[in-house]
Amino acid sequence: MASHITIPMARLIELETAEHERDILRTENAALKREAHTWSKAAEHYAKQPEPLDPLDVEELWDVANADPYADEVHHEFARLLQRKLGIGG
Repeated sequence: MASHITIPMARLIELETAEHERDILRTENAALKREAHTWSKAAEHYAKQPEPLDPLDVEELWDVANADPYADEVHHEFARLLQRKLGIGG
């Protein structure tokens, strides 16, 4: 005796809709995980303390700032050079 289970059409549509919504949520979840990973790596990068500069490197940066004939303000140019050396600022 063969057993046939029939599922009402409305229930089939509910199941297909639920599966579709599940697939959408899985896709969104994967995208959110990637974004969270990206933010996590960025936070790790910016949380690291910069290595202290060697005094000779600082002196060299000061000399470069002083030698720039186009620098409006030597102290500002020196600060920009320090920021670049430390990987901060723009």
